[in-house]
Amino acid sequence: MLEELFTNVIRHSGCEGISDAAEVRLDLIRAGVRVEFRDRGRPFDPSLLPSPDPAAGPDAYANGGLGLRLVHGLMTRIEYSHAAGWNRLTMLRPLERDPEPEAE
Repeated sequence: MLEELFTNVIRHSGCEGISDAAEVRLDLIRAGVRVEFRDRGRPFDPSLLPSPDPAAGPDAYANGGLGLRLVHGLMTRIEYSHAAGWNRLTMLRPLERDPEPEAE
């Protein structure tokens, strides 16, 4: 998912050739893993686009949209902001917990 976001930033947002065009931060918190993806591309709020159809096959994303499908499929909370020339996408991925051991 992060690779897809980074590729989109370079190809579509005007960041090609810019050093330090993107940053990623991962934080382990009680609720899971918080992912912050920041880039210096043109402002783009992915939350304004409709959620991708989870039933659509891979051919539906031949011309784009795979990154958003991955974000919506893997993350439970997605927030966007733009400030000081940076897009910031903050996302939450809950941790999968091992099931409780069965009592004997």
